[in-house]
Amino acid sequence: MPRPIRTAGVLSLYVLQVLPRVTGTRPRECTCCGYVGRFGMYGHPPRYDARCPECGSLERQRLIVLAMERARLLRADDRVLYFTPERPLANYLRARVGPFEPAGLRDSEQLEAQDGAFNVVVASNILEHADDDRRALAELKRVLSPGGRLIITVPLVQGWESTYENPSVRTEEERAHHFGERNHLRFYGRDVGDRIRDAGFTVDEHIATGEESVRYGLIRGDHVFIARKPLRQPKSDAAESSGRTTRNPRAKVGVLTTGQGLRAQRR
Repeated sequence: MPRPIRTAGVLSLYVLQVLPRVTGTRPRECTCCGYVGRFGMYGHPPRYDARCPECGSLERQRLIVLAMERARLLRADDRVLYFTPERPLANYLRARVGPFEPAGLRDSEQLEAQDGAFNVVVASNILEHADDDRRALAELKRVLSPGGRLIITVPLVQGWESTYENPSVRTEEERAHHFGERNHLRFYGRDVGDRIRDAGFTVDEHIATGEESVRYGLIRGDHVFIARKPLRQPKSDAAESSGRTTRNPRAKVGVLTTGQGLRAQRR
């Protein structure tokens, strides 16, 4: 059989398999908005039961909400910094803590905010964009108040012992080939928890159970890291902080370009 005919046959079979699942395979529940029903397909290649038709949440946002509620993370008077807000999670936060401060995708290494300005920082798929993720973690710790909470998700390959970084990868095309996206600089391995701890945080890892993954339409094995800044600052850090120029507490955290305030959905 000629190759074009074989290819057409394979594509036809693929379409027949995908089409019935476009609008969902079974009812799910959205942790962000409370919707119960079928979730839509999203992504390329497609992920079935991925997108809530009510608020547009994807698996990552629903897992973050699940982790926050497990940990009873939010308080009504929390001051929250949220990097490149996504609408489903932004709406969830506004309903519980009111307005929050947005920050841009590449602002994590230098924030124009006062030391200890925030109780909660949400850095969902941010660290893989930082030129120096260790510097970014140190900066996130600086702007957190004692006992403050940092919510982190990253692209993670649990089977890798160490994070994959490659300084020879420079172009956007090479980055997409090596790290999955044109603006990613690394793919994290199991050492990501150690990187966060090395910055001076305590870390809890949150993973959905099998039943929760089915109920809420989550990707099995995905992680949310909840890091906490110690209530007491180590003496070495305190000495370093005392020599730093105090920032204006009313300074803007970062500059968002038009349309970046609520970023487009992605995995």
